[in-house]
Amino acid sequence: TNSARLFIYKQNKKGRFRRILKTKSMVRLGDGLFDSGSLSKTAVKRTIETLLDFHEIIKDEKPDLLRAIATSALRTAPDPERIIKPVKDETGITLEVISGAEEARLIAVGVQKLLKLPKHRSVLIDIGGGSTEVSLVESGTILLSESLELGAGRNQQTFLKDVPPANNGRAIRALREHVKKILYQKIPEELHGAAPTAVGTSGSLRAFLRIANKRGIRGPEFSVDYLGEVIDELKDKTREEILETFSTLEPRRADLILAAGIILEETCDFFDVESIRVTSCSLKDGVLANLQKRYHL
Repeated sequence: TNSARLFIYKQNKKGRFRRILKTKSMVRLGDGLFDSGSLSKTAVKRTIETLLDFHEIIKDEKPDLLRAIATSALRTAPDPERIIKPVKDETGITLEVISGAEEARLIAVGVQKLLKLPKHRSVLIDIGGGSTEVSLVESGTILLSESLELGAGRNQQTFLKDVPPANNGRAIRALREHVKKILYQKIPEELHGAAPTAVGTSGSLRAFLRIANKRGIRGPEFSVDYLGEVIDELKDKTREEILETFSTLEPRRADLILAAGIILEETCDFFDVESIRVTSCSLKDGVLANLQKRYHL
């Protein structure tokens, strides 16, 4: 929805995987989708061109196994074949549109495989362009994996709209109420609160960590209170002012970062989280673990 990524791994004799290639392009396939209800021509063209570039790399590397997955933008779009068909025709690669529940589950599987989580309950949060995946894990057991229709691009388009938002206070309050409503609807009452540890796994979370690190907060963690301070800074700034103030931020993320921050802050408040640990683990690690299990690698 925001970014297209290509990862290539090599397995050694002991069965361990080493990443040998990583590339990313912020294609922003979701631009305009959640407001208009359809994929834009520009975003479709940009995404197909990127995937064709990825295919050239794949041809050179000649992997034994390949899995290509798509998430929220193509789940939402009424016409996903505008992407799927030309990619299939040009490359032979089938883009698999996975469900939100499967996306959330794979993220949780990947985090559990690579991180040592505490025995007490942890909430895993992945804020994408079109959806937010939330999982609750306790003592190695996944208690819940949910995909919520909350996303940086989706809610920028449907609530905040401009940078800074027009009717700033009203738009932000409306988005906060919407996030709370979705969380209360989707998360069973017995699982509200009581998750002292949060693990963040997406590009938006890593963007907030880079901001924190640049300002002297060391390590992979920042507090929810600190997140609130950054949101207060963001809410009145233009896109240019955001990029000037937060120099570590990718230019194409500047108009999405406020919406992502509000979703993150409200989700942390919902689960009584005080601080967020950010990791490079993500959906890709669950996909890799799934391939390893499926093919007995």
